Amino acid sequence: MFLRKMGIFLMICLAGIIGLPLNQANAIDSDYFGVNDPLQRYTTDYTTEINQIADSQIQWIRISPEWGRIETAKGVYDTAYLNQLDNMVNQLTAKGIHIVWILCYTAPWASSMPGAPSPDIARYKPANWVDWESYVNFITTRYQGKIQYWEVWNEQDSLGFWKSSIDDYNTLLQKAYTGVKATDSSNTVLLGGLALSS
Repeated sequence: MFLRKMGIFLMICLAGIIGLPLNQANAIDSDYFGVNDPLQRYTTDYTTEINQIADSQIQWIRISPEWGRIETAKGVYDTAYLNQLDNMVNQLTAKGIHIVWILCYTAPWASSMPGAPSPDIARYKPANWVDWESYVNFITTRYQGKIQYWEVWNEQDSLGFWKSSIDDYNTLLQKAYTGVKATDSSNTVLLGGLALSS
């Protein structure tokens, strides 16, 4: 219900912003609408939320399953969590909803600042770039053919989300780009969304 109301609210806002009368708002291509909804954080049964997204004609969702939740130690994967993510991805794609998967944050075991407190430990670059490349390869291969849009990090211009250097983010982005494209050259790699704050 919340997502349906949110979708209606967004349509009304968009109509006001671009100056269309409300009776013409339904002529806007619904492909322009999306939600940033970390479904994986709140429940293991996504059906209700996914149905609400589909019912509101939203065709995009941005999700951020974290690397450290997926790969809990080097080469050790949480299969129960991955099964939940598989279920979520399958339900979303069955409804025709495009997924933007955010490749984030450094797994604590891979952090270049292993002594940092949580969540800071996950906001530093990986100590070993090979671990990042391995994760990108693992997750993009797992969802090959289902997810074509991969965003690299979130708000890397904010110290709350990225504590390493700009050059390090550039390396992170380049390595992700190479890995995502190696899995499927038709994949799209997106720069992480910006906070645009000082």
